[in-house]
Amino acid sequence: MENYTLGRILVFDVEITSMAQNLFPSNPLFDFFFSFFSLQGSSVLVWLIIVCLIVFLEEKKSPGISKKDRQFLLVFFITLLSSFFLCEVVMKNIFKRPRPKPRKTNQNFIFLMEKTKLPKIFFNDYSFPSSHATIAFSLASILSFFDKKRKTLYFLLALGIGYSRVYLGVHYVLDVVAGAVYGLAISFFIKKLFVHG
Repeated sequence: MENYTLGRILVFDVEITSMAQNLFPSNPLFDFFFSFFSLQGSSVLVWLIIVCLIVFLEEKKSPGISKKDRQFLLVFFITLLSSFFLCEVVMKNIFKRPRPKPRKTNQNFIFLMEKTKLPKIFFNDYSFPSSHATIAFSLASILSFFDKKRKTLYFLLALGIGYSRVYLGVHYVLDVVAGAVYGLAISFFIKKLFVHG
């Protein structure tokens, strides 16, 4: 019975993934746009740029590195590293779900992935959960906590990064949803542990 239920969930996941992929037609423009957010370095770079902008704006408003600024930077980098390690090294090696086949039109993305691979222990071919979604939603949660005015922007960016993985055919929808939930859970515990007052 359990295997039957799991099988039905996976079949539904494949069907919903196919529908989600077709929300945008596959063409060079969309391929380039979503490929940028799907390279691990690029997606992390986006968050680092945002952090630099936040620090810059805070510095203009009130010069000097405050205790809150130090706390923000500490929590941000702990969240980034924890999310990557707990998803890429721990969870993926527990579930070991194979990735779907990438869209045939996305050869540029596949080439870039091969050229930018991390050492095998940190980058594998498993799919569940999505580490991009885990990192994106954990960081969006942290940034929203410290910068509530731009909360919608951060979560829209996280959603875009998660969707890029489905669009390119390197993750199923369930991988991204699970990654998002996992990322939010990681950020929740990190805030409990490191944010005081």
